[in-house]
Amino acid sequence: MKGPANILLLLLAAGGCGGQYALTVGDHVAAAGGDAPVVARLQRNDFFVLDLPASGAWLRFEAEGRPLRAACTDKQGYAGTTLPVGGKPGCYRLRLGHIDIEGQEVSAEARLLVLDPEAPAFAVALDDLPMDGSYQAKSAQVALARLCREGGLIYLTGRPIPQQRALHEKLAKAGYPDGAILPWRRQRWHVVQEGKLYRVVVEDRLVSQLPELRESLPGLAVGICRSPAAAKAFLSAGMRAVVVGKEAAKYAADGRNSWDDLRKNAIQ
Repeated sequence: MKGPANILLLLLAAGGCGGQYALTVGDHVAAAGGDAPVVARLQRNDFFVLDLPASGAWLRFEAEGRPLRAACTDKQGYAGTTLPVGGKPGCYRLRLGHIDIEGQEVSAEARLLVLDPEAPAFAVALDDLPMDGSYQAKSAQVALARLCREGGLIYLTGRPIPQQRALHEKLAKAGYPDGAILPWRRQRWHVVQEGKLYRVVVEDRLVSQLPELRESLPGLAVGICRSPAAAKAFLSAGMRAVVVGKEAAKYAADGRNSWDDLRKNAIQ
């Protein structure tokens, strides 16, 4: 037992306690003309293999052309604030940063998709999309490109937030239109007012993204998918589920036999 313990002590003495930060922020979606709650998590690798929450650290939040905001991380390493997004819809770059008293810095970027709340928007089960370059994949690309011209695209995935950059690259490589990528479920958070300031409180429990998205974006009424689990999630949120595949009728009344069928028969 002494051997491993002594080795660990030597490593700590020689190389400190790691100290590498990990700043994680995912894409966010907001309604134009309001404020966007934005949440991120800061962790620090102090024992070489464990990313531990970094509490009491200040994070800088910035969206293109918007005022800077700052927020302090809680015991779990989460920090959140609200960013005014203005009235112009678009996809903006969200930048975050942190610098500690030792001068160590870490930064991260994500997308802030601002949508007209009354305009059409479409949710897409990203993990259901064909990515193999087949005829059906090309049909799906054409169908989603048409929908993107009508309104915003929000991709939902079961992949963790740190994989979002790779997922954006995968979508682009496969020829799909860009949009925000959100996890199906995320930490529950809510906004509280403290005097003239607003603060985002992050809770431990996980919740579906869809109900809150629909509350702020009434135009988000259609979800597109192949899997029964995704169809159930869309229907449970009061959305119209357009299910692609020959088994579609089992999950929803509105179905398409294939991605090519979706291309030929637009969503009305």
